[in-house]
Amino acid sequence: MSAHGFSTPRPPEPDARSRALASSNLQPFGSDPRNPSNSPNLFNSPNLATTLNSSDSPDPRVPQSHTPPRPVVGAVSAKETASRTDELVSEIWRILDHPGRSAHAARTLARADRLFSELDRRIRSGEPLPSSWRAALRPAPPPPRRGIAYEYATQCYDGVSEALREVGGVVVAWRALREAARAWERLDRALTERAPLPEPWLPAPPRQE
Repeated sequence: MSAHGFSTPRPPEPDARSRALASSNLQPFGSDPRNPSNSPNLFNSPNLATTLNSSDSPDPRVPQSHTPPRPVVGAVSAKETASRTDELVSEIWRILDHPGRSAHAARTLARADRLFSELDRRIRSGEPLPSSWRAALRPAPPPPRRGIAYEYATQCYDGVSEALREVGGVVVAWRALREAARAWERLDRALTERAPLPEPWLPAPPRQE
């Protein structure tokens, strides 16, 4: 009862659930009930700043999209820079070493002849020699001063050219492939060992004014 005769209203008593929560020992996560001063403040934790700053870096566990690099404009591939004469020498070796079935001898002979003709045309026009050949593209001395090495290289060249242009049936073509293979092996070996070029491939001598 108050001094003015009015009764002071009493606050409502808590229900059973409120009393149970108030009497429980639940504490905030990470707090120490025995020493509240040791309870961590999540907003002042240095780990929180590290976590926030590292949110921009990619997670290594998550696959990242990868954009392949653009090809450089004007770049030349290794295949394009390879000498065509090297490719021709390899093809001629492959065909003559493994000519296949004798029933296809005429077709194989014609194929080898086309490859050798292209090699012959390119060397005559001054293209680089195959990288395995050590002969130098330099003018040859006058015919009277040319030695046996020039004659040998020219004979090997003639042997390959004549054998590949042989005309006939299966038996003739098969025999021509074997002869061409022997002559080609001698020519390639001679040029690999720094023999001079055969006469058809010798550079033209400089003109005298």
